[in-house]
Amino acid sequence: MGKKSRKKRERKLKGKRPKTGRHTASPFKDVDASFVHVTQKLRGILARYCAEDVILAGTISELWMPNITSQVKHQLLLRVAVSMPPHEYRGAQPLALYEDFRAFLLAVYAALPSFPMLEDYVPEPDWGEVSLDVRAAFLPVMYGGSVERVTDFVTAFRMTHAGNFPAAHDMDVALWIQSYLITHVHSQPVHTQPDARPLDIELGHLEVPPQAFWENCGAALLSAGAEVTQALGAFSKNLTVDLGTLCMPESSAAFGESIMDGSSLPALTVRVKDTLLPLSPRSGPGAVVEQWANRMIGTKDEQLRRLAYALSDFLSDRFRQDDVATGPLIPGTPEKLLPYFLAGAFVAGDKLYLVAPGNIQDPPSVLRMCRNIRALVSSARKWAFKHAENNTGIQLLRRNGQPFLADDVAFLIVPIDVTTQMRMLPDVGKQARIVPLSDFVGVFDSLKDVTELGSFLAYIDRNRSLVLSPFAGFTDLFGSFRDSHGLLVDGAVQPTMISLDPHWGSNWRFKQLSEFWRIAPHDFPNGKSTWIIDSENGSNLYQMMSKGQPALSWSTVIGHCSVHVVLPFVPDMMDATNGNLLETFTHCAADALSQRREIIAVLPIFRRPRIVFVCRPERSTFVEEDVHTVAAGALEKPLIDKVKVVSTDTDDRIVLSIEVNMSRVQQGIHDATDASFESACAIELLRCVAAATGERIDVGVVDQIASTSKGRPRFVLQQLTRDVDVPDRATPMLPEPGDYKLARRDLAVVFRDGNAQPGRYELAEAKVIIDRARDVFRGDVHKRLATCDLVSLLVFCIEQHDALIAEYHRTTTRVQISLTHDVNYSRAEVIAKAHDRFTRNARNYRYIIEAALSLAAGGETTGSARMTVDVVAAVDWLFVLYGASDVLHNGVHPGGVDLDQQYVPEIFFSDDVTKKEHEFSLEQANLKIGVELAHADEIHGLKPGSGLMKIDQAFSADLGFTLSNLGQCLITLSRWASATSTHDLKLSYQASVDDIVAVLCRVVEGLEEEEARCIVGFITVDPTHIRQLLGKNQAESDVPVWEHNKRAQRLTIRPLVPLSTGKLLWGAACAERAGRIWIGSVSDGYLPAAFVWPTVRPEVRNIKEGIEKELERRAHEICARAAPYVSPDIDFIRRFPEENFEDAGDFDVLAYWPETNRWLAVECKYNQPPFCLKDARRLRDRIFGTGRDHGQFEKIERRHRFLGKHMGRLRELLRWPASTTNRPPSIVDVYVGRDIYWWMRNPPYEVTAHFVRIDALDGWLRAEGFLRT
Repeated sequence: MGKKSRKKRERKLKGKRPKTGRHTASPFKDVDASFVHVTQKLRGILARYCAEDVILAGTISELWMPNITSQVKHQLLLRVAVSMPPHEYRGAQPLALYEDFRAFLLAVYAALPSFPMLEDYVPEPDWGEVSLDVRAAFLPVMYGGSVERVTDFVTAFRMTHAGNFPAAHDMDVALWIQSYLITHVHSQPVHTQPDARPLDIELGHLEVPPQAFWENCGAALLSAGAEVTQALGAFSKNLTVDLGTLCMPESSAAFGESIMDGSSLPALTVRVKDTLLPLSPRSGPGAVVEQWANRMIGTKDEQLRRLAYALSDFLSDRFRQDDVATGPLIPGTPEKLLPYFLAGAFVAGDKLYLVAPGNIQDPPSVLRMCRNIRALVSSARKWAFKHAENNTGIQLLRRNGQPFLADDVAFLIVPIDVTTQMRMLPDVGKQARIVPLSDFVGVFDSLKDVTELGSFLAYIDRNRSLVLSPFAGFTDLFGSFRDSHGLLVDGAVQPTMISLDPHWGSNWRFKQLSEFWRIAPHDFPNGKSTWIIDSENGSNLYQMMSKGQPALSWSTVIGHCSVHVVLPFVPDMMDATNGNLLETFTHCAADALSQRREIIAVLPIFRRPRIVFVCRPERSTFVEEDVHTVAAGALEKPLIDKVKVVSTDTDDRIVLSIEVNMSRVQQGIHDATDASFESACAIELLRCVAAATGERIDVGVVDQIASTSKGRPRFVLQQLTRDVDVPDRATPMLPEPGDYKLARRDLAVVFRDGNAQPGRYELAEAKVIIDRARDVFRGDVHKRLATCDLVSLLVFCIEQHDALIAEYHRTTTRVQISLTHDVNYSRAEVIAKAHDRFTRNARNYRYIIEAALSLAAGGETTGSARMTVDVVAAVDWLFVLYGASDVLHNGVHPGGVDLDQQYVPEIFFSDDVTKKEHEFSLEQANLKIGVELAHADEIHGLKPGSGLMKIDQAFSADLGFTLSNLGQCLITLSRWASATSTHDLKLSYQASVDDIVAVLCRVVEGLEEEEARCIVGFITVDPTHIRQLLGKNQAESDVPVWEHNKRAQRLTIRPLVPLSTGKLLWGAACAERAGRIWIGSVSDGYLPAAFVWPTVRPEVRNIKEGIEKELERRAHEICARAAPYVSPDIDFIRRFPEENFEDAGDFDVLAYWPETNRWLAVECKYNQPPFCLKDARRLRDRIFGTGRDHGQFEKIERRHRFLGKHMGRLRELLRWPASTTNRPPSIVDVYVGRDIYWWMRNPPYEVTAHFVRIDALDGWLRAEGFLRT
């Protein structure tokens, strides 16, 4: 029943709408007669009861959430009820019982007409999911209702009526009533929980609320009037109506007009005898807006100036001063200022945007302002903005430092008034847009930055000819922009017209606001909700960044008190080392209080609504940068000092300024082994508040806090030695969702042009279509790469690839270190997400590097970061096609492709694949950080000593250099800044071959120039062979990403990239990773690729065989810890030939527990890990076989049958005792390896064997009850 949906019936209306009470007769006499008949029938029903019962029943029905689509019906019901004078209510039938209430509503529902043109959409079914500030407190309010985005209207109303206390007070009353009902009525249907099913509400739906809601809501409504008066005082008399004082419209058209202009129920309460009852609470804020719409104070110039100040404050709370210049600002020259107050100015793209209040009732004045300011800009004189509050001048220039031209200036005109009524907006020229204040609030409160605004306005202009939605407002367009990622047409079919949902903006805004308030604390450090919140996985701890001010807050809630520990970012206040320490302190301090909230919530200091600690460093205690040495004498000083009260208010909120001892923080968390520093933080903070307020801290509480010192720490600072010379906190540049969507649209065009028809394609049919599109799309990607300047493209991609490696290493290292202390987050989730982000994006950048090299791209276009990232998004989709084709080709999963009517593709596989992949990724993440693994049981292949010497000799014989020196050279390249003593950390390095060789010979002990040159040549990727597989003489059609083992020329093992300048290019992190791959692969018994090296291969094979033998030996050793009877490597045919057993092969380990009659058969296998889908399929076939052949499992199954058949005789032969229990014997098969692979958790057919890593076998035996205690 949103206002915009109602406009559909008003398309022919011109001019100003008639007000209720001055209705003209409808030209449709039969419609009027029908309407009068309906109202008379309703009056007859209502007259049987008392007024209080009728209004309560109608309001209860309206507030029942499933009835939210029938707001017009309820408006009619309540309008009829309040239009009846008291004497019409006979009160003969009381509604004292629920049965009476139900019968009454059923009779009313039957009499109410339908309003299909007015009740044509489902408002947001909310019950306090969104909050607003009311008298310095954030209260839950009602969002869905007759006024869409009512929260934005409220904010706009407050801005346009700034300084008008009666208007602001009336709005507070309307919101307070809503909050009171929300907090006192707890029997609404639950629909907002993450696992709850959304309410399925039909248009115009009516149902009788249940008894619990009738009782609960009725009691709250009866007390609300008195409570609001007591809490806030009296409000405008016009917002309370008496029975019989509100006339009833005489026609359905007039009633519809009253709905449209908000005058249907123009009050907050109705007086029944001496009781004030809330009247249509969801419509309350709208009623206040319209009550004051034509009662603005001051002249038009005063209203413009007042709004300029309010808008300026609004912008400064949400944008940094570097992004948006706020004032208000007065444009002019030193000689003369123009008579205009601008709220703000900012640069987005190539435009200078000016936010200007405007009186759109006087369009010539707006046009004149725009014309005069443009004339000022185009004049030869120097001009600037003067800040209205001081003599500061502000001048904004283009990015190149040049002044703007008149045509570069664009205006955002914000009307000075706020109304919920529909109105026509005047034309104010091409370079100006009128943005109603409520829309301005919604959009600018949601913007990430001003760059996004530029993109949004370009989106509007780009789609202006397509969008035919006269009732879609500015916020609807922004909602569509956000939800579509800036790409409204995402398929291959270009429509001639697009009709936007007129409720798009409201639905989008509600989703955004409800998500914000779902994770928000009770309060904010400055009392404003202009913070970006990151709640720690639903915990009681919040990290918040201020939008408008450079400040960070770690916050928690103790009882009903919000506690904020704030770090303001002051330029040059401290170096990076102490800045990181102080940031850690703010986090630690808030967390220390949060973790002990059950202990400290009883303290009187937490009876106040808000406590803020503003933290600054105590300069004399600074830790020495880099070396982290504490300051002399600092450890004798207190942790917190110089406590000052910055502010307090009448509600006892308090802001304290504190100085923190950096050396004490460093000492407290450095290699912490317990929570003593955290408990000390909590105690010191409590003492600060007590000292500032004069309140007492109970000694018993302090003792309880101190007793928590022995727990595990939650904050530990460890110093790590830099092992790769990359910049700290390097952040890769990656595609945004809109980039992927744009690439998908390009792919849709490929499917369309390939004559594919919309529909669902599976298996072989799908593979044909996918392959055809893949080949064309690949050609398009190659064409784009060929236009790029190769050197600039390679440098950018190498740097982004290195940033990804460094970022992933930081994340895994942080999580690994966190194992020494407690955390709030899921380590496995963090690692799994980081791994997915790294592998996906690093793969894409590597492809561009390798493809560009193999194409010998020689274009002249210097690839911008934006253009390259667009290509990365296209490459990501190319890999989707490659992956889908490989999955179907190798029979990994059943699947295919769906093409919708716009040819947008969606690759699909079996329903549960995504869930299984997530579960497997979490398991792999835990294994990566060693969760539940016994490190002593790990098996290592290549060890220092004779084994390494043999490998080095083999490498030297075949390649002219040793593996050891190869590893050392790659380490040197990864520490290039240190090796060359430049200490200038970069994401990419360049040097000539001679310079690299010279450095390597100087740094690597015993390395000669000839060997160094061999190594440099070996690890330099050869562009001419990138597409050539080992064993083939012909190049592939693309970088062979479908292959791994036969790819000898790939960046992961040859990190040096030749440039046309004669230099070599590389990334330090990539070089370090290549070193780990070479050493790790050989150590694990295989080469990184299928190199045919006659001397090396036998030695590597020996390593693999050694691992296999060690695997069996270690499995026996672990089982021997658990089993009283265990035998390794036993072949019963060979050991007992006289028994004439059938051939079952050998048991790697056989164990027996007579007390439980359990047998354990262990099969040890060492499989080379898969690196591509072809490898994965081969591994699956090796383990599980194909068809009737069950591969390795054939032997496991045969031995299981053999053991079951001959169990008694085998026990006798092994001289193991008979079971001491009556339980039947059980046989457990275990497949033990070094790693767990996908197919082991998702086998192609059902198996009873367990797959266990060797270093997890001990834990598995314990979990399964095998290990003796």
